[in-house]
Amino acid sequence: MSDIKPSKSLSDFSYRQEYRLKTKADYSNMENAKISLHTRPFTLILSPSKTENCRLGVVVTKKVDKRAVVRNKIKRQAREIFRLNRIYFKTPYDILFIARKSAIDCSFELMRRQVVAALWKHGFIKSKEKRLSTNENGDKGDVS
Repeated sequence: MSDIKPSKSLSDFSYRQEYRLKTKADYSNMENAKISLHTRPFTLILSPSKTENCRLGVVVTKKVDKRAVVRNKIKRQAREIFRLNRIYFKTPYDILFIARKSAIDCSFELMRRQVVAALWKHGFIKSKEKRLSTNENGDKGDVS
């Protein structure tokens, strides 16, 4: 067996119940949030969390696509973006991902890059990930 230990444990990347906006009150509190970021696939609404954890809510309306399969795929992709980047937030936030119609045409990688770049640009996450060092064409350079 190897003596090398990963820098982050796998439990740091889990998506447990305490990382979710669950109640109607949680979503209603997001209406009063002052911070909103706009990317091609999502509008992100952020509010300082009342808990010690970052929490996520995802909204994909039938305006985006009438097919539940497509809406569920967008929700899974948003949850995965959050799950992989939750540990990089400077302070805990409640985050609401509101899908836009253009989310249907975006690849997962493009969604992830745009969300992380917007969060980094506005100072919500500690640093850009190393994975963002190449743009969509494979060229080296900044994504923002």
